Amino acid sequence: MHVALGLPGSPMPHFEASHVLFVTLFGVVVTMWGVVRAIWPVPLLIAADTVGRGAFALAFVWAIAAGHSTVIVAFLVLELAFLIAQGLGVRKALVADANSGVSGVVHHNGDLHPVAHGELAQ
Repeated sequence: MHVALGLPGSPMPHFEASHVLFVTLFGVVVTMWGVVRAIWPVPLLIAADTVGRGAFALAFVWAIAAGHSTVIVAFLVLELAFLIAQGLGVRKALVADANSGVSGVVHHNGDLHPVAHGELAQ
């Protein structure tokens, strides 16, 4: 695709067994993380994911600056779009938490319960 489009930078390498291994490992971690966030959408976890998106975006920028194929620009644009969307969502959730007096949740017998600021978990 890189050569067909005449893009600058080095073309993507041919996939070998080690590439497939690392893609699979990272795919499993990302999928597990996504499931956890979907099941337990706590602002802290979403904020951590937002920071991770920022790290991915920086890695893409570094790779492009190092001469990697510009095919990854499409992935960079998507990461930045989701980074901004999640960042705005986290900001909204944190403001709502601050206004509600709820600072987090406590896991008790399999249930999640809001915890007011200054309240000790039992």
